[in-house]
Amino acid sequence: MSPSRGALAGLIFSGLLAGLLQVGCGATSGTFEDGVYRHGTVAFRVGALPGWEQVEVRGNDLAFYREDLGAIIAANGDCDPRKDPALRTLAMQSLIGFTDRDIRLEEVVPMDGREAMHMIVHAKIDGVARAISLYVLKKDECLYDFTYVAPPERHDHAVGEFERFVAGFHALGDGIPDP
Repeated sequence: MSPSRGALAGLIFSGLLAGLLQVGCGATSGTFEDGVYRHGTVAFRVGALPGWEQVEVRGNDLAFYREDLGAIIAANGDCDPRKDPALRTLAMQSLIGFTDRDIRLEEVVPMDGREAMHMIVHAKIDGVARAISLYVLKKDECLYDFTYVAPPERHDHAVGEFERFVAGFHALGDGIPDP
């Protein structure tokens, strides 16, 4: 990573991800091969993201960065039967740290045989405007969240890629740790 790109990535990741991706809060020590993420009790498939660079971000299962857009996509899973908040509550937790929130879309949509909360929000973090598209899903005692964050003027450039990434989601785990 070049210094200027590192500085940009640092701003994006430390500011945005710290405040945004708190639903799953998974570990980065899992494996991701052929579109399948596995770590402990969490296992899921996602759609392809051609042109996005996979990066490691502390506290996130999967994260991808697209430099030309200054955008990130992240996915997390957490299997814990003790966690059972409502979908809207989970989605709002994802927005902790953001100010001047303007919810542009809030809907319940089908995902992998269940209902998921989908939100599009324009907000600020540390005074920087961002457009956020997020999905939150509960399935088989697991929580999953998917987030796309971009500058508002660039959000539409890759939202279709994010939608295909999310549409490729399929939970593979059953809450039982891998052998």
